[in-house]
Amino acid sequence: MSDNRDTDDLPGADPEATVDEAVEEPPPEEEDGTDLGSDVAVESGGEIDEESEDDLLGGLRIESSGDIDVPDRLVDQVIGQDHARDIVKKAAKQRRHVMMIGSPGTGKSMLAKAMSQLLPREELQDILVYHNPDDGNEPKIRTVPAGKGEQIVEAHKEEARKRNQMRSFLMWIIIAVVFGYSLLIARQLLLGIL
Repeated sequence: MSDNRDTDDLPGADPEATVDEAVEEPPPEEEDGTDLGSDVAVESGGEIDEESEDDLLGGLRIESSGDIDVPDRLVDQVIGQDHARDIVKKAAKQRRHVMMIGSPGTGKSMLAKAMSQLLPREELQDILVYHNPDDGNEPKIRTVPAGKGEQIVEAHKEEARKRNQMRSFLMWIIIAVVFGYSLLIARQLLLGIL
């Protein structure tokens, strides 16, 4: 007789026994919702091997996360994607594109950010997109040297902020003039407003 057994056989069951003898009736479940599943117990004589527990890091002895050296460059911080990291380095050096497709959490965003840090800074450009009043489907595109785009956007934001302040200031002046006219000239608040 061989050690191979059919996958349907229960461990410790007699292969000659009938199905009714091998399968035991499960205990009746409680209806109050307190039964959340089976209990887990340590086999008798089983002990936790603390030496194997300490070896989870492959023999590294680390007391705190401060003991871990983190590389300065983001591309060197990517773990487990050696082939992708090499491709990103080569593409950044050759100023090429890379399309990354994969499951969430595999490091695509980190590699993309690392690639942006690998590109030479003096050759980068900012691309600004402006609204085209003539055709909303074809916006106006403008390229400026790297870093200049942020200054232009901040200048536009400041200009828009000043326009809004001026508009609200003008509205308050108009409201004050209407109330002043209604109180001083018409001597009736509602009639002066109308």
